Amino acid sequence: MGRYGGRTVFRAPVWVWIAVAISTALCAAGAIFTALHGSALFVQAGLALMTVVGIGGLVECAVTKVELQHDAIVVRTPWSRRRYPREQIVGVGEGKGVAPALRLADGSWAKMPEIIGGSFGNSVRAWLKAI
Repeated sequence: MGRYGGRTVFRAPVWVWIAVAISTALCAAGAIFTALHGSALFVQAGLALMTVVGIGGLVECAVTKVELQHDAIVVRTPWSRRRYPREQIVGVGEGKGVAPALRLADGSWAKMPEIIGGSFGNSVRAWLKAI
């Protein structure tokens, strides 16, 4: 078998970054506007909270990634780091509207982050066959 030469790092697509950034900016602008114009406190607090949630979303987009290494698949999120050795991976399952998942040798499934999508399944299949 040959060496896998395809895509090895999967992150959030650009449109997700743009959507989260625009939402966060709108909430921040709304929070500032309502604070300057004396709106109700719950409106100001809600917009400020949504701004913080949006910043958290940007951090999640920056940190979350799935990487196909030579001997394992590594999944990094803001809260965890998981490693799945190649020997434990039997296949990959994916469906329309659902996050891809790795089928492991013990019969369990390892769910991947929902934001990666795209050609992940085909890349994992090629990666499993390559080496």
